Amino acid sequence: MPRKLRITEPAFYHVISRGNLKDDIFDEPCDYDFFLSLLFKVKKDFDLTIHAFCLMTNHYHLLIETKHRKGVRHLLVTFLNLNLIFIDVVLNIEV
Repeated sequence: MPRKLRITEPAFYHVISRGNLKDDIFDEPCDYDFFLSLLFKVKKDFDLTIHAFCLMTNHYHLLIETKHRKGVRHLLVTFLNLNLIFIDVVLNIEV
């Protein structure tokens, strides 16, 4: 039997994502800029507070705070879909 969904919004989330096989996801300075533009678009669309972020060549960390029940699941799906666009367009890698 699956566990019950825990809804604790507003809440803090530590989001981590790393390249496959620890491969780089950021090669050029413009890659970081594009990623940050996507991040701040999602921030605005979901009314988030970004307390901290750290972008490294092969992974990133985000410390975000949701302010209401708009749905962190929907937020992460949106952000990860934009991240796939980043991979496809900027890095020119088919996924």
